[in-house]
Amino acid sequence: MREPVFYAVPMTHAVFSRWVYGFFQFITTSWREGDVLGYRPPTIVHLARQQLVDLFLKSDCQWLFWIDDDVVPPPHALWQLLSHDKKVVNGLVPFKEPPYNPNWYLDPIYDKSRDTWTYEGFYNPPSDKLVKIDSAGLACSLIHREVIEKMEYPHFTLDAAAEDHSFWRKVKDAGFELYGDPSVQCIHMGIDGVSAGHWLAYQEMYRLNPFSINGPQLVKDYNEFTREDHTLAVRAYKPEDYTDDKAHIHYLTRDAKMGFADSIFRLGEVDEKLVLIVGDALGTVAQGMRDSNDITLLRDKVIDPKFAEQRAGVKTITKYKGKFDVVVILDEFGKLEDAQLDSEIRRISNTVKLGGVVYFNVHNKSHHAPNWNEHPDLPNRLKAQGLEMTHFGGSELSIAMRKP
Repeated sequence: MREPVFYAVPMTHAVFSRWVYGFFQFITTSWREGDVLGYRPPTIVHLARQQLVDLFLKSDCQWLFWIDDDVVPPPHALWQLLSHDKKVVNGLVPFKEPPYNPNWYLDPIYDKSRDTWTYEGFYNPPSDKLVKIDSAGLACSLIHREVIEKMEYPHFTLDAAAEDHSFWRKVKDAGFELYGDPSVQCIHMGIDGVSAGHWLAYQEMYRLNPFSINGPQLVKDYNEFTREDHTLAVRAYKPEDYTDDKAHIHYLTRDAKMGFADSIFRLGEVDEKLVLIVGDALGTVAQGMRDSNDITLLRDKVIDPKFAEQRAGVKTITKYKGKFDVVVILDEFGKLEDAQLDSEIRRISNTVKLGGVVYFNVHNKSHHAPNWNEHPDLPNRLKAQGLEMTHFGGSELSIAMRKP
């Protein structure tokens, strides 16, 4: 007889009927006497998760099994994860969007440019054995009570790394390792259900993306150009570990495996335009657009602009000036205070030709409070400066148009 399990389902939106069917198949295979099913109606996800942890701690259950309301574990998931005799173990959940990478990560990084933790690269797992990872989504995660009881309270907070990454940092601070089982392959529900098979099939296609980046080679080239010793990012577990003598390169230049190339795939639609790019210090995005467009970069305050000028063959400017058909803003709008954001939007709008387009970056709001890392009134702020928001991207670039 196994120890009782608390199945925790944070509800963040209306669920697909296919999820209900898949979850029923899973739960009927897994359920035993003493188990508890906990859920919370739609709310901000980190609040829902903390409420569920509190309910778990009041129960007699020894295992907490997270299942997101858009993820269907295979029927054998619980039994397979329990078989490893680990305190913390995850199933494999692919992202919904190309390149469908597993939501597993390695190498925690403190990125000073955004004052946030992030993780360098998706983990491409082997097909049949348990692997050690540094972070993951919480969509299919089995955690023993001992871990939860030793963690700092509250277990969930909202910071720039999203609620799941901050949770796993606390798990590691409590002295536990995180594992992933690639044989527990879940379906991530969207308009279509995405499985690990999508990720495997996409790998060959991904090589052809014009925005793919070989991060280590890029840094090597930049170091040779500047005769300095830069790194992709400062690998630090806490921000206070950062030291200015360890220079780091702009965060958009990480390894291609991060899927960055696919978050900006819409830029491939831009053709024969005058383009201004902001936040592309090394010209990596410019390289993917330069063959069919006239590209100008807004200079970074730290990175030597001559590297981008020579490597990507583009012009650089020190401030917003001129008129462009397309303006690409790769820095997150949500990191700006209200007055600073309005000023930035005004400068952008004045730079875009009538009928021109702005591609811009906002945070994936499914894991964040609406007023935390993005501005809920952003469409109105854009509109006040003559920009009509036409597409919210979430995990990809959003779009606004300069009204004629």
